[in-house]
Amino acid sequence: MTMRVNLSPEMEGYIKGKVASGFYGDATEVIRDAIRRMQTEESRAAAWQAAIAKGDAQLDRGEGAPYTLEFMEHMTQSAIATMHNGQPIFRGVLIGRSGSARRSRNDVGRSPTYLVQSA
Repeated sequence: MTMRVNLSPEMEGYIKGKVASGFYGDATEVIRDAIRRMQTEESRAAAWQAAIAKGDAQLDRGEGAPYTLEFMEHMTQSAIATMHNGQPIFRGVLIGRSGSARRSRNDVGRSPTYLVQSA
């Protein structure tokens, strides 16, 4: 299929630069790669939105846990113990040991944040 597309001079220069770099054989390859990347990003965004909707539904059912420093310390220690036992760790559970889960001064007085765990 042949399609005619009008591009700004900046976009045309960008495509020509990609071809000139040798990374792409021609302008069609640049455009195809750009479209594939857009499709991948759209899929990621849809998956993210689905995960958020799932988490919201879990929170609505009361399945959340308060996102506190104590909770995160417990999760970290649990993940470390799991790791030392040779079991896989649920990604996203292990946080840095620097206390990055602490609430900042800006959080004082705000409603607590909740973390939903996946099974």
